[in-house]
Amino acid sequence: MKMAKASTAAAPKPAGTKHLSEVLDEIDSVVETCAPEVMAGLRAIERAARLADGMKRLRDIVSLQMVERDILPLMNTPLGFLTDRDPARGYRGEAYPLAVVRDCLLDGILQGLAWVQNEMNIIAGRCYMTKRGAARKLREVSGITDIRVTLGVVAESPGGRTWLAPGSIAWKCNGIADEIVCRRRSDVDDDRLQIIRHNSDSPDTVRGKVEAKLYGLALKRVTGSDIWVGESDTEDAIDRAGAAAQKVADKLADELADELADELAPETQADSPAAPQPAPAADHEPEPAAPAEKTPEEFLKCPAGHGRFRVSEWGTNCPQCGTAGERAD
Repeated sequence: MKMAKASTAAAPKPAGTKHLSEVLDEIDSVVETCAPEVMAGLRAIERAARLADGMKRLRDIVSLQMVERDILPLMNTPLGFLTDRDPARGYRGEAYPLAVVRDCLLDGILQGLAWVQNEMNIIAGRCYMTKRGAARKLREVSGITDIRVTLGVVAESPGGRTWLAPGSIAWKCNGIADEIVCRRRSDVDDDRLQIIRHNSDSPDTVRGKVEAKLYGLALKRVTGSDIWVGESDTEDAIDRAGAAAQKVADKLADELADELADELAPETQADSPAAPQPAPAADHEPEPAAPAEKTPEEFLKCPAGHGRFRVSEWGTNCPQCGTAGERAD
């Protein structure tokens, strides 16, 4: 009797035991079906269903162990991707959990972004495409050539809350020229790019934000997909997050010092000598003192016939001739 032949089909490897190259091949197969350019022509419900399925498959492929072992060393480095929870930039709290980092990374690759060269960042627990990511994706679109970005003079909005930035981006797609122009044509026709204004803004920072938005607009038109690009390479946002964390820490330290001072205040007052108390106010105002009786004025008479004179003013001698006065009757 012949024995049954053992099955030669290999069982799928657990996610934690797969080689990195195998994982990357499986990721590519998912991304090919979920890329924004592929789903641009699908109905909204179809896009949602495909994205949900792609995210579920990617979570099965990319394990938390793989993120910690192979990807986490890239976090908060210019060669990898930046976050707003970077201790090197002043953040003192906890780093993002591995599950949050993984979902942001998977969101990035579904948008066609790389995990290196600062093409994506993690801000407030979400994935954001940077200017570098948008520029690279636009350059790699089939048939795109001759990309040219032009920037105008940035002005402050009347309210002072935003920058108003004119600019344009031009390109050729399969030899056909196309362009997006953002400028002020009149008081009622103004499509300049609005950039949120911060006190820490520098000319280079504002320029980066404007370029990022222009690349995003061009990429959205060329691919027909709904693409959003961060206002900048997000490094300024990350710096602000670190500064805000430092400000919160300083405020908490001040509040704690005030609480400790309030707790120690009763003990300090008990140990210190009592301060002199002011005399209690009288129930009624004292009666005014009686005016002193006036002393009657004394007059003398000049024997030489110069009349009387006041002793309190001229003394006992006549002020005219100097003769000693006599008592007047």
